[in-house]
Amino acid sequence: MSLDFDALFEGTLGGMSKEEAIYSLLIMAVAIDGQQDEREKAEFESLVSRSTTLRGGSADNPEGFLAGLQTKAEAWLSDPIRFNDVAMNACASLKHEGPQLCKSVFVQMVDIVLADQVLRREERDFIEFVARQLDMEQEFIARTLMVLNAKNDF
Repeated sequence: MSLDFDALFEGTLGGMSKEEAIYSLLIMAVAIDGQQDEREKAEFESLVSRSTTLRGGSADNPEGFLAGLQTKAEAWLSDPIRFNDVAMNACASLKHEGPQLCKSVFVQMVDIVLADQVLRREERDFIEFVARQLDMEQEFIARTLMVLNAKNDF
């Protein structure tokens, strides 16, 4: 008898892989406001294309790896109830990876949200939610918003 580890940990917070958690939070940053802004999508695609982690850490089949992450995301992106659960799971999973990665992903996520130079209520709420879940310090959040707003104004 073999154990099905996916089924064993299904529904458990913190059960995503590092790649799934990062991809989930970044794609949520694009989708959270219900708008399909080209600047947010371009920022997301740029970050993903430069990320060794999200390319599977290998040049062998990066498109296949990303396609797998996208397929998983498509299952919950349009479902508000699952969207919230996935966000909580992604944050819990990311916390297992350590504070430096949490900060890095948080900054990337905020950069995507601010790419269109408009911070909608849903986006603000999402940033606050993720910041709480990842235990981000207020000073770090404020500094991140200040720097990225200045970057995008340039």
